[in-house]
Amino acid sequence: MSRAVERLTSRRVPGGAPSGRRSVAGSAALLRSDAERVDHCAARLRALVRRLRDDPAVPPWFAAAADAHLAACAIAAADLSRAAAHLDALAATAPPSGPLARLRGARQARTTPPPTP
Repeated sequence: MSRAVERLTSRRVPGGAPSGRRSVAGSAALLRSDAERVDHCAARLRALVRRLRDDPAVPPWFAAAADAHLAACAIAAADLSRAAAHLDALAATAPPSGPLARLRGARQARTTPPPTP
């Protein structure tokens, strides 16, 4: 696995576990974080475009390329935010899982009397 892929797959959500077995809510938080990163990068690109606007050394294709990248950033950030919202809704309606939920289920199972032979 390349180092870049390894870094992406081993990221931690603030207060969360390493990726691999991430909760739905944790995945939503990661997507929101990614959307914020894309927005931050777009802001940096906008600042660069403003700074280079009147520079004669800038190639003629730069403005069009920067505009295309800014549009792609806007679409990506919106998609990531929308996916995070869907995962948040799913997390709110999903039944609890994990060790505590299994323990609760085991307790409920013990409250019923054993079958009579």
